[in-house]
Amino acid sequence: MITIAVTDDHALMRQGIVSIFRNRNDFRVVIEAKNGRDLLEQLAGIGTLPDIILLDVNMPVMNGEQTLKVLKQRYPLCKVVVLSLYGDDDMVKEFMQTGAAGYLSKDTVPEKLFKALQDIYLSGNTPV
Repeated sequence: MITIAVTDDHALMRQGIVSIFRNRNDFRVVIEAKNGRDLLEQLAGIGTLPDIILLDVNMPVMNGEQTLKVLKQRYPLCKVVVLSLYGDDDMVKEFMQTGAAGYLSKDTVPEKLFKALQDIYLSGNTPV
């Protein structure tokens, strides 16, 4: 089973993402965070890190870029997949260079998201 942390400042979006995993036996959401600081606080208090962290780009308090940098310092082996409405080439390149394992649009259909997360978990592929 692949464990997931979902980080998004919009409750409706975050709960929507969490809900698509509910009926799957191969994924389990272990953290729901409203921003980067909330995610880092929850990670500090959890016994085992999630296999994959889904991270929004634009969030108050601590955005996706800031959060990814801290994650890669504190948890260098964690796999982070950036989910965003924005997908210009420069932004994608910047996140990938900072250490993201993948970058997916929030327009991605659930089956493509599941496949990308399985690929990242099993082989370290970096879907963009």
